[in-house]
Amino acid sequence: MFGEITNSKVLGGWNLKLESAEKLPQDVATAFVKLFGDRLGASYLPAYYVGTQFVNGLNYKLIAERTKLISGGKTVKDFAVVTINVPAGDVRVEKASIVSEEDATNFILRDEIEQGFKRAMAGFTGAEHKPILEIGSQIVKGINYIFICESKIVYPDAEPYLTLVTVNNFQDTWTIVGIEKI
Repeated sequence: MFGEITNSKVLGGWNLKLESAEKLPQDVATAFVKLFGDRLGASYLPAYYVGTQFVNGLNYKLIAERTKLISGGKTVKDFAVVTINVPAGDVRVEKASIVSEEDATNFILRDEIEQGFKRAMAGFTGAEHKPILEIGSQIVKGINYIFICESKIVYPDAEPYLTLVTVNNFQDTWTIVGIEKI
């Protein structure tokens, strides 16, 4: 990707992986199925492997594609940011637990970053990008801010997908550095 990224919203010593969920260790993939497999009204599928954190074992942060059943028998797809803990010294997935599950649409940016993100995206057409997780920042010519976004082509009934979006702020001029589908 780039050079050194300073974690901002992904706090607490996270080791960023930023990979497809296919790269998840098998025991964590099994734990995910165990923890999220029998949810009434929603199904979860690991979509993106954000990273790991050592806290009383190993925490794994993922973004999961969620399909929810809504009124009228319809379904809607969106994303959830989930963290799973596998306790220290215990490789048995039965001991894994959900640390958190956050509805991706509830993610809130700091005001100045949100306004800058909107300014950078103002001229971008054809797709909408909503930050669901701030990965970090990087000092270059100005500051790059890196986000995972829930993105959607501007078209009726378009399904959301994940993107890695980088915007730059240099002397209060906000620009898009890159948008990559993940």
